[in-house]
Amino acid sequence: MRVQLRSIVLLAVGSVGFTLSAASAEFCAVRVKISDWDGRPISRTSMELADSSGLVELRQIVGAEFQICDFRFGPHTLRLAVNECFPLAVSNLEVRLGNPITLHVTLPTCAYGSPMYGSSTGERACFSYFRTATAEGEPLSQVEFSPKLDDASLADSYGRWQG
Repeated sequence: MRVQLRSIVLLAVGSVGFTLSAASAEFCAVRVKISDWDGRPISRTSMELADSSGLVELRQIVGAEFQICDFRFGPHTLRLAVNECFPLAVSNLEVRLGNPITLHVTLPTCAYGSPMYGSSTGERACFSYFRTATAEGEPLSQVEFSPKLDDASLADSYGRWQG
């Protein structure tokens, strides 16, 4: 099978109805201000900008205020606090010349407290999660774990226990 490629050259003529200018006013496509759950500016967090296919176009550590001046065509998703308890995502961001997007984002508090990610201190490094159920799959509540694994040694009303 033979494929032939041709290039077409388009010449702009003054009577076509548009003019070309030497330069346009500069602007940044997205401006972001991030605060914590108490409204205080954060010190730093991770950020990713991904295109509609999920390909990360930009990844960096940012402070309480930053801007993204340019990115590729099409809708993008901005992900904030990527490696934290509850990362946030803002979708359908597009570059629209002359129409910057301004985002004021408040990060949620981490309901998990300060989880341990390593065991070098001898502290708990990970959690176990159990569900107690009957043979038919119905939750068994108030099941007691033995030996006592944590301060709360009973399953809750849904048959869950974590420790």
